[in-house]
Amino acid sequence: ARVGADHDFWPSCLGKFGVGEMNENGQRLLELCSYHDLSITNSFFQTKPQHKVSWRHPRSMHWHQLDLIIIRRSALKCVLLTRTFHSADCDSDHSLVCSKMRLQPKKIHRSRQEGKPRIDVSKTAHPDKAEKFTQELSEVLNCMPPGGCAKERWGHIRDAVHSTAMKVFGNKRNMNNDWFEANSAILTPAIEERRAVHLEYKRSPSQRTLQEYRFARSKVQRLARQCANDYWLQLCRSIQLSADTGNIRE
Repeated sequence: ARVGADHDFWPSCLGKFGVGEMNENGQRLLELCSYHDLSITNSFFQTKPQHKVSWRHPRSMHWHQLDLIIIRRSALKCVLLTRTFHSADCDSDHSLVCSKMRLQPKKIHRSRQEGKPRIDVSKTAHPDKAEKFTQELSEVLNCMPPGGCAKERWGHIRDAVHSTAMKVFGNKRNMNNDWFEANSAILTPAIEERRAVHLEYKRSPSQRTLQEYRFARSKVQRLARQCANDYWLQLCRSIQLSADTGNIRE
């Protein structure tokens, strides 16, 4: 949809910095925006011409503004900037369009207190850390005030064990396994190469740069499929080994 630059006819939908001419799909979109009180943020900011367009016609080589960010008219004041980033590697013939916004999130009121942080019990297998924990816990318990009822003494012991364990073993972090992160050393160079070739194709489009970009893109896709397949096969083997050995912690 090409919405054009007719701010006078669509004052609530378009700003003063639109691009090109409106087509039929653009008219339908503007009618929809006018009915629902929406605004197209791309046309409200005076940026460079290359930062307003996001797609180049393959035959005419003319740039057009096809990728739009739409927001409610009442929230338009929250948008600080909308522009195109041609250097972003999106693996598409369309360039990335982003909006910079200033938001005021609502405060979240929690109905219950959060629990204590969890201890990284995997480090208890290290002999040096286990010995250090025993020594520090003994020192803390020796400094525990005498007397008091059983409930108070239990509270002191519980807090001493938890605080000492947190100090020695640290906090447990939730690790989300991801096949891309596990193979980042292999994939990152290929992705950077594809990005450089893509930028070269955008700067000087030709049959040579197009073929180089297609080759780099197919290389990244091939490596990604191979790395993902190897990762999931290794994960399946690890799960099967843990099941065979009765290791429920892995």
